[in-house]
Amino acid sequence: RLTKKRKAGNMAQIIEGQRRIIKLSVDDVLRSLSIPYDSVLACLAKTKLPIIEIFHATVAASAKAGAWTIVDHVIGEDPVWVNDLLSRLDNTPLLTINLTCSLADLQNREEHRTDRPSNWEHAKRQARDIYTALPAHLVLDNSIDSTAVCLQKIFSRLFSANSNAYVK
Repeated sequence: RLTKKRKAGNMAQIIEGQRRIIKLSVDDVLRSLSIPYDSVLACLAKTKLPIIEIFHATVAASAKAGAWTIVDHVIGEDPVWVNDLLSRLDNTPLLTINLTCSLADLQNREEHRTDRPSNWEHAKRQARDIYTALPAHLVLDNSIDSTAVCLQKIFSRLFSANSNAYVK
């Protein structure tokens, strides 16, 4: 099974010559800071910087410039974050995807993380609560479906005759 980041990368490679694409991750913003981090919330507390707002402004600028913007974001930590991002995107076409997996798969991924220290309790809480504030247009479970099937479902939604169905 592939992680969210690898799945986003695969999707970008498949449609790369057809559209302008940018992949943005809140983790990239966190890595650009001069401090070690283990979670968005911990980093916000340490830095007192508007990290989420900076990230959302970047996402909105990319999308409004016409790029297909693939966003890896644990946005549900705070419903205010959801409202902030959606307001910045205004009437930009949007397809939100809730990517889930079994707790066993999640624990395995968390134990083998290389981008930050493993934190099983944090990951388990996020998996349970993270999408509650964000309306999902598409729900995928990559414990059940392969990466290819997940991508096919995404492309089916993006390239359907009724592709504007997901405009907020």
